[in-house]
Amino acid sequence: MVGVVEKTNVQRVTQELFDDTECCLIFCNQPMCNVKCKEAYTGRALEVINTGDFTPLKEKSSCSG
Repeated sequence: MVGVVEKTNVQRVTQELFDDTECCLIFCNQPMCNVKCKEAYTGRALEVINTGDFTPLKEKSSCSG
């Protein structure tokens, strides 16, 4: 899937931010085909808000760091 980072409070967008975002989405949505990040989320605090047609993902995925 493709997404756009519209707002962040970090100085620069890094690979770690994308990795945390991926894990947050996997942890919150529990997709059948993923194994990584399903048991626990250990990244930074994030809230991912999906706009447009977000199905099958949740509209909002929140993870605390």
